[in-house]
Amino acid sequence: MMYALEISSNLEEMERVEELVETIAMELKIDGIPYSNLLVTLVEATTNAIIHGNKYDLSKIVKITAKIEENLLLVSVQDEGFGFDALAIPDPTALVNRDKPHGRGIFLMRKLTDNIEFNDNGRRIDMTFNFQRLKH
Repeated sequence: MMYALEISSNLEEMERVEELVETIAMELKIDGIPYSNLLVTLVEATTNAIIHGNKYDLSKIVKITAKIEENLLLVSVQDEGFGFDALAIPDPTALVNRDKPHGRGIFLMRKLTDNIEFNDNGRRIDMTFNFQRLKH
């Protein structure tokens, strides 16, 4: 099964992202914590794409794809921005960063996925969720 969604760089489009997560969750028959982990991860990645990648430029889109493949859920979020170096993002758990109001999205995505890769110079985030782990 394959899912695809394109949204404008407007945070009001997040409702459509939440609907996509709901559709995927129904297909995979997941709820509770696994559902929440999937929702948080996809919302964080999409929000980052809109805000940091596309800089709210309504002429730019965010593409979201999700594919169920064997025991895996493969999810990609791609923006049209300039990209970034994921390794240069400060550690939000470091003492100097703990009081900052932002900077935890990538940290959360790394914790809630089974694998995450930043491709196309950071313009595309590819996340893998183990299908069996999501169901438990």
